[in-house]
Amino acid sequence: MRRDFSPVCNDITSKVFDILITDLEKRTADENNNINANNLLNNKGIDDTKTENSTSNLLEKELNSQKEKKLHQSDTSKSHFAKNADNKFVKNNGNPLLIKRLVDVMIDYKQNIETLPLEKFIINTMFKKDPDSYNHTQHLPHIALAQRLQKKNIIYKKGDIISYVIGQGKKSEPLNQRTFLPSENFFLDYNYYIENQILSCLHRLLTIFEGISAEDINKIFGIVKNVQEIPKTKIKICTPCCQVIQDPTQQCSKCNNNIDSTFYVYKMYDMLRKEVRKIYCTQYICTECGYKTNSHSHICVNCFLPMKEELLNFEFDEFLASLAESFREIEECRNIVDGFMKRSIYRKIDLTRYFTKEILRYVDSKNLF
Repeated sequence: MRRDFSPVCNDITSKVFDILITDLEKRTADENNNINANNLLNNKGIDDTKTENSTSNLLEKELNSQKEKKLHQSDTSKSHFAKNADNKFVKNNGNPLLIKRLVDVMIDYKQNIETLPLEKFIINTMFKKDPDSYNHTQHLPHIALAQRLQKKNIIYKKGDIISYVIGQGKKSEPLNQRTFLPSENFFLDYNYYIENQILSCLHRLLTIFEGISAEDINKIFGIVKNVQEIPKTKIKICTPCCQVIQDPTQQCSKCNNNIDSTFYVYKMYDMLRKEVRKIYCTQYICTECGYKTNSHSHICVNCFLPMKEELLNFEFDEFLASLAESFREIEECRNIVDGFMKRSIYRKIDLTRYFTKEILRYVDSKNLF
């Protein structure tokens, strides 16, 4: 979870994650066992008192068993749980029952978000240096708040943590003018938290889950905005014989002569090389001061903090989608595109790589070990 996210994001993601790793097979088996046990008790005519005592004994044995297991578990067990959670997610992917539960949880959260306590919306941020030494403060709300409070002799320094919330304001009013201390007078901007925090977390978690799209999530929370999708733009090719601009087909549209597939293969590789070069020319940006650079320096020259790489994965996927659509008639070209799609590490989603911390926090909060 990002450091500028509030506890409200932890709440909804924890509930959603709990559903995503539900052990449906175990749940079904437990339900069947309960049904069989009840039928057995009814058939033998065991009275309610004995049934209650039997159930109590079973629960006591189960609790003792869980305590013994907990004593023998180590940190490696948590790592095993993370991998197991990943496997459960794969098995549950697209399950209609889980989709319904996810939708119900999100609807309930949206309807009750304004009843949550203020503490759920407080954002805590640490100053990496003195507020006066920051540049480009227009997009850093905590810096603007600290500089405003400085006029009231409330001084923040490097290493201090400031707690703030985002309040309502005019549409044209910048974010740094809507940043308040929790003790100040304001009207909380729930839409800000939904659009910029909750949706961001849910998109990251759920858009890789089949059956739920980013648009579906936005509609549940009453947010109408265009969701970036990969368009399939057709690519045009100049034929080698008549120099005609046309779609990549097996024949020239002017002279009807066959076009050798190697011509298209060469053109495709040439386009792929150019797109790959773009990926390696991406910019690095400092999330603290906004400084950008094309060099491969991972440290900001202003803040001396790690910089974030602006990846062009979406653009490259967009390009691959265009190739697949345009060269669908050329088998050799289709195979090349498929090869690039399979080799792209960004198309392989390892949940433990992105959610290990969340998984381990979930394990600790549930006292599973």
